[in-house]
Amino acid sequence: MKTYGTPAAADPFARSRLCFESLVEDLTSGRAGEMTHDQMEELIGARGREVQRQLLQDHLDLRAIREQEALAAGRERRRVGGRGRVERDHERMLATVFGTVTVRRLAFRAPGRPNAYPATPRCRCRPGGIATGCGGRRYARRCAAPTTPRRR
Repeated sequence: MKTYGTPAAADPFARSRLCFESLVEDLTSGRAGEMTHDQMEELIGARGREVQRQLLQDHLDLRAIREQEALAAGRERRRVGGRGRVERDHERMLATVFGTVTVRRLAFRAPGRPNAYPATPRCRCRPGGIATGCGGRRYARRCAAPTTPRRR
């Protein structure tokens, strides 16, 4: 069974830790001491968002692993809405306030019927690929906002 390219289950957040530690190393380097405050803010802002994005990605990868483990342990129904065939490794890109992440899920299939994704309600993904959490809605509105001023 494929593990979605995630780190060992002993530390599913290993990539997030490495990303954070890399930022800390950069901040303690001699080069950081020569940066202006605005350069430091830019560095911390960009790299900090990447740490947050990686935390979210690691969490989503952990959910995918747990979904597969639940299926293997028989805790998930083997048939969802009359769909008895299960396919692994279905993925989609998701735009979030932290950056783009990949959501991986199990797909329950049946001939002539659309796939069913039982994990979808938990991740609250919209068809447009934008997260629907509070931050996701703000991000979606900001991206969809008109770029020209409105006339009154």
